[in-house]
Amino acid sequence: MSRLSERLADRPFTLLAVDVGESKGDVLRFMGRLGVTGFPVLLDRHKTAFGAWLVETLPTSFLVDANGQARYRAVGAREWDGDDTVSLIEALIKEGRAATSDPLPVSHPDAARPDTPPLQARARHLSTSRRVR
Repeated sequence: MSRLSERLADRPFTLLAVDVGESKGDVLRFMGRLGVTGFPVLLDRHKTAFGAWLVETLPTSFLVDANGQARYRAVGAREWDGDDTVSLIEALIKEGRAATSDPLPVSHPDAARPDTPPLQARARHLSTSRRVR
């Protein structure tokens, strides 16, 4: 994720991580041990976002478009800086620029609750080679 953040540093892209259930100190120690830098980590100590986003497995990741809609979901670990994933993100950035010149910020996960059918039904899953419904 750090490599992805670095790769897209000059683009209108924000990477956020959400830690579920751990203390700030534990998260900081873990990130320091791994050398993770370049993006904020939000704390979901009471699993509010976990429930709101219908997460069942960790790690689960979402790509959210400029309008705040979850467009893709990935369950499990990923190489986020791979060409296929970066191309997908670039397409979302381009789409967002076409839709608005002032993209909306991604909402804090504690405040975000999908307002249409369940997220699992709407978001397409990411795989390393293709998208599936």
